[in-house]
This record gives sequence, C-alpha cells and structure tokens, in this order.
Amino acid sequence: MTDALVIEVPLPPRELSANAREFWAREASVKAAYKREIGKAALAARVSTGWSAPARARISLHYCTKGSKLAGLYAPRDWDNAVAVFKTAQDALVEEGILIGDASRVLEGGSVTFNNKTGPWVQVTIERLS
Repeated sequence: MTDALVIEVPLPPRELSANAREFWAREASVKAAYKREIGKAALAARVSTGWSAPARARISLHYCTKGSKLAGLYAPRDWDNAVAVFKTAQDALVEEGILIGDASRVLEGGSVTFNNKTGPWVQVTIERLS
C-alpha cells in the first residue's frame, strides 16, 4: 500500500467560486457535474493503485492554471479561494473512498500552490498519516 496518492483532476468551473453569485439551481447543476468528473478520476486512481482510505490523511492542492480562462474554468489566485472552491471535489473524493471523511479529526490541510505555466488541472496529493 502506498503512503501517498496523486490524482490530477480538472480545475473547477467558475460558477463554484466563493465569489460567484449563481442562481441556486444553476450552482447545484454545476456542482453535480463537477462531482461526477472528480468521481471518475478518483475511481480510476483508486482502482489502478489499490488505494484504501486512510484513517487520517493530509490533502495538498497544486493548481496548474494555464489555459483556464479560455477553457471557462476557475483559476484561484489566493489560498482561501483555492480551498473553498475545492470543497465539491473534496466531497467527491470522500464519496469515492479516497478519503474516509473531511472532518478535522480525519483530514488536515497541506500546502496549496499555484503554477500558471502548465494546466489546466489541479494536482491533488493525499498523504496517509495513519
């Protein structure tokens, strides 16, 4: 069993930004579609690596944002927006068995970094803490 899992997932849609002011039904539709995308990537990673959700984990996010504007995706530029917009994806990781939950007793935040030279995607690293 590996001590870390790295998954490359799509950048979130702009509608999921903490600063977006979307109609609730539109936002729900976008969240559901994004959750399905993340779920597919998570399932493929879990199956190909044999990953099982650890009792405690640390999640780090590396945002690669090149081409995000042309693709209609959200490219956060600061830590708090990067963490907030990833909530839907994080929920999908829990649903697919990558994490056992996202409460502070089982998940801690790692680093959040940004790179505008490659992309557009988010490289998610999940470290097994126990």
